[in-house]
Amino acid sequence: MADFCTTASELRTGLWSSGAGDGPLRERFQNQLDTAAQKVATTLDRLPSLSDSPVGGGDAAVAQFGDALGELHESLVRGRAALDALPENATEDQNATVVAQVWPRVAARAADPFTGVTVSAAMRTAADTSACAPFSF
Repeated sequence: MADFCTTASELRTGLWSSGAGDGPLRERFQNQLDTAAQKVATTLDRLPSLSDSPVGGGDAAVAQFGDALGELHESLVRGRAALDALPENATEDQNATVVAQVWPRVAARAADPFTGVTVSAAMRTAADTSACAPFSF
């Protein structure tokens, strides 16, 4: 469970920091979407190492987490493509409209990485490590 919580914490930190940057608004949005997609992809790559959980319900939770992150990653990639499809002279509002379709999902996942993940009683019991302290199950 500690590894699962650590993975979620690293995702959360990565998503929170993905909004930083300088430069023109469109470039910042592109970087923001790219960075968030990269952080999600990195987390997805780590999930197989969490399989075969000794805690009851752990494997199902990892699978649910992976499914949710897969959907988020696809949303980020589609958002970046939509941003790139805008004309060079797109207004700030047009750029912001594209990002506004994606970013609330990123913010929600950063706020609570385990949203939509069924956490078993055995997982709650095993979540007594400091890695799991930031999360309320």
